[in-house]
Parts: sequence; structure tokens; C-alpha cells
Amino acid sequence: MTLEQQATQAVRTVPKDKLQILIEFAHFLSLPSFPANTDIEERKTEQKHSILGRAKDEIWMSEDFNEIPECFKEYI
Repeated sequence: MTLEQQATQAVRTVPKDKLQILIEFAHFLSLPSFPANTDIEERKTEQKHSILGRAKDEIWMSEDFNEIPECFKEYI
């Protein structure tokens, strides 16, 4: 049995209330940006890597960051 025949047979078994979902999924799979022919390992290597130090000088923490706020001292 060919893949087309298997797909046709599978579509016939889908309940009628699920056909719209199946149609939308088929449209999704046909999008050109969908990496259907790539291996998972290939996709992992294509992912962008983070750059260390990218947020340097963009994050600020107060000098008393590690100190307990006055309102919580009574619970300690």
C-alpha cells in the first residue's frame, strides 16, 4: 500500500467532528518553512547559540540586594 493510500484510508477513519482539525494540520504540514525532511539532530545544530556577556551593563542590582528587607526581619 502506498503512502497516499495509507493517508486516504486514515482520513476515512477520522470522526467528522475532527476533520477540520485534520485539514488545518495538513495545511500546516504543507507550509514551506516546515522542516519535515530534516533530522532532529540537524535542527539542534541549526539553533542559534546564546552569546555570553550579551546583557553586560544592561542589568543593575542594588548594593543591598542580599540584605533582608525591614518588613521581613520580624519573621526571622
